Amino acid sequence: MPRYYLKPVFWNTQGYQKPSGVRATGGYPLEHGYGHEEWNNATFMNFEDRGNRFKAFHSEGLGNAPVDENDGQIFLFLYASHNGVQQLVGAIGKATCLALESRKPAREKLVQRLGIQSLWRDAWDLQIVRERHHNNKRAFMLLWNRDVNWIPNWKCPEALFFWPQTPITLDPMRITGKRRLLNEFKSYTEIGPDAASRVMASVPAEARTNVWSRIRDEMDVSFEDEDADVADIRADTRVGETTKQALIPTALSFHLCPFSRSN
Repeated sequence: MPRYYLKPVFWNTQGYQKPSGVRATGGYPLEHGYGHEEWNNATFMNFEDRGNRFKAFHSEGLGNAPVDENDGQIFLFLYASHNGVQQLVGAIGKATCLALESRKPAREKLVQRLGIQSLWRDAWDLQIVRERHHNNKRAFMLLWNRDVNWIPNWKCPEALFFWPQTPITLDPMRITGKRRLLNEFKSYTEIGPDAASRVMASVPAEARTNVWSRIRDEMDVSFEDEDADVADIRADTRVGETTKQALIPTALSFHLCPFSRSN
């Protein structure tokens, strides 16, 4: 049975190809100047295993959630908070968690196979990383070698890894009924299929790729697209915020599906 989770990640301004030097307000990135998720969208994180294509990526774990019992049935919606907004940066289907201690060998194997050990240069090149480690490269490398095996702590089918070119601004109230989604990187929110459908529907029509469609089709939900018009209105840079707020109720009135919230 599919399980759906909203998961906060560190904000990145380089398309999650490499660390971007954003100054964090908490967690591992605040302490060390970079986050392990900042390589999530890099092509070298793709790999083949037994004739199947996969994507390795990082997100903090899901606490006590039964990830080991739901291999290949986890849908993750990764979002980042910055500049007063919360934006969807990735939607991932049929994921498997590799963060379990019993799967440490699998993580280590991926680190070697994908050449992840050499990524330390991407981080050390950033001024903020050097500042956090007092320009002590040796101390930084000790940390890097200790933590590098946590970078590929999830995997999913390559065909179910959706990473929009432009992050999608979310409306937490319509998804969870709350004003804000959780910010702490170690936190997570399990959501129901209706809320998961609303997250997917928040992606504007022009940003919906074949990968987005595959994920939607794999979700065990009755997909309702009343949010599509709303998403298009919110994404339209030609329209001011006041006009957007006036247009949204009109867009919703064209749909017969009643509004419901899922916590």
